[in-house]
Amino acid sequence: MKRKSGWLFIAVIGLAAACNEDEASNSISSDEAAAIVAVSLSSNGVNSISSTSAQYASDALDGDVGGRVATCGFTEALEYSTESDEGAVNAFSFDFDYAFELKCEGDEPSALGVGLNYTGDFTSFNHSFDCSGLATLQLDGLHSEAAAFEMNGEYKYNGTFVDKQKNQSVSSNIVMTLTDIAISKSLYQITTGKGSYSISGTVPSKGSFKYSGEIVFLGAGQAEVSVNGVVYVADMNIGTATKK
Repeated sequence: MKRKSGWLFIAVIGLAAACNEDEASNSISSDEAAAIVAVSLSSNGVNSISSTSAQYASDALDGDVGGRVATCGFTEALEYSTESDEGAVNAFSFDFDYAFELKCEGDEPSALGVGLNYTGDFTSFNHSFDCSGLATLQLDGLHSEAAAFEMNGEYKYNGTFVDKQKNQSVSSNIVMTLTDIAISKSLYQITTGKGSYSISGTVPSKGSFKYSGEIVFLGAGQAEVSVNGVVYVADMNIGTATKK
């Protein structure tokens, strides 16, 4: 299954715009770190994982997976790709591999185990990046009495961003822990929750960097990300971060 989207270019511009000053103890600034975290929360990251997992859980319970209601212990692999139009000035391509497992309490479905691996790349006239990610998560709240799904687990992201005009690259790794992420059963969107992250990496000729902080999910596609004592509002739809 292939999907086409234009979100990637916006996310890259958000990261490039933040690359304007270094801090003494790190090779990238707090603004740059916040931008990288925001990209990892966006359409190829937590935002996509949560909505895809919630929709799959709903489909499984409604009998829309293979034309039947999924039973306890049911497993399935889901693969799909998203890419730009042929000849596009801003070209991107991503491949997602999901693995789902339906878990039960007694005979009643109660949780969905979610595994994910993905890879992708983007290129434009001025910028390019390639990245990969993996996640091990559990989606609870499948029983009908639960008002929302609840997601917990770990997400990892690593990638390299290249500014062609500056001839500069930033390589980064993120480990993110997600806790009590509430996801609407009707809209498949995150409404509340929290998390923590650790980001590290290198910039050639400038050295290394390391940051860690907290994430508070606000709903409506937004989250607050703390970096070095500064709070940023991340737009998870387009992968940008703005100082609060």
